[in-house]
Order: sequence, then structure tokens, then C-alpha cells
Amino acid sequence: MEILQSRIFAIPSTQSQSDLKDVFCIALPEYGEMVFACNPESCVDQNVYPLAANFEDFIRLILACGTANPLEQIVWMDKNKFEEHMANEEKILTDEQRTAAQQLQRALSLLPIENPFEYVKSIQKDFDGSKIQYSDEYYEVTGIENPKGTNTQDKHLVEFEPVVFEFNRKQDSD
Repeated sequence: MEILQSRIFAIPSTQSQSDLKDVFCIALPEYGEMVFACNPESCVDQNVYPLAANFEDFIRLILACGTANPLEQIVWMDKNKFEEHMANEEKILTDEQRTAAQQLQRALSLLPIENPFEYVKSIQKDFDGSKIQYSDEYYEVTGIENPKGTNTQDKHLVEFEPVVFEFNRKQDSD
């Protein structure tokens, strides 16, 4: 897998231009080769969560699902919802995406993972996210209490010079 050394990469997750967003998949040094989704619009109470034990498995998951979108969604889905989502994904996969997946499969000599839902759920089940290091800005923007002890709830994100208004009352001369 030496040709795939990227530590951070983005994969378009939907075909519709109006819904186009990126799923950022990252590898964190604290977790070895594990691949994570980083989703600023997550449906769960975490924005970073594991998808695969390593990059090779991540590619095999994409081969099984067609895109990274279903993988990123598993975190909040049950099996029935996932199967429904996969049926919808199958309908919107483009010929270009299918061709790209076939080329990737041939070039890397990889097979799709047989049960992507079970695989991802097993990775996420007992995951300990305590080693993920979030920046102070993350806590400031989200309003989540920073475990380092800084109180971001009361901290102003942007500060301005005070504006002073002076009112002069015109007096009647009667």
C-alpha cells in the first residue's frame, strides 16, 4: 500500500451538487493505521469516529459501498437503515464512479469487504476516543467544555472595541 501514503484525504460523499459535501478521512498518529471520519455535521455527539482498522480495509469498504458516504453514515444507523441507504446509493452511483472503483480494485488487487456494516460497527463498538487531541479552537467553536480546563463557554470568540453612543438632548426654549 505504499502508493497510498496520504494522511488526510477528502472523498465526495454525494452526487447532487446541491448536497455536495466532503467526508474527510484521516489517520491519527495516536491510533496507528486506523482511518477516521471527520464530519463537522455529524448526527451523533462526536465529530471524529473510526471507520476502518487501516487504509487497505478502508479502500475495501469503499469498494463494497461504492463511495465513502455510507461508511460515514453507519455511526448513527441500524442495519435496516444502512441497507435502505445502500439501495439508494446504488441508484445514484455514476458510471464514472463505478469505473473508478473497478480500476482501484484492479490496481490494488483488493476485494470488497463482505459485510461493511458489521465491520464498521465492530470497529466503533468499543472505540476509546480519549486519545484524540482536539485544538482549543475546536472547543471554542463548539462550546464544548475543554478538558484542559480553559472555560470556552464564557470566552468570547470575537472581541470588538466598545462602541459608545452619546446622546445630546435638545431642550425646548419656551
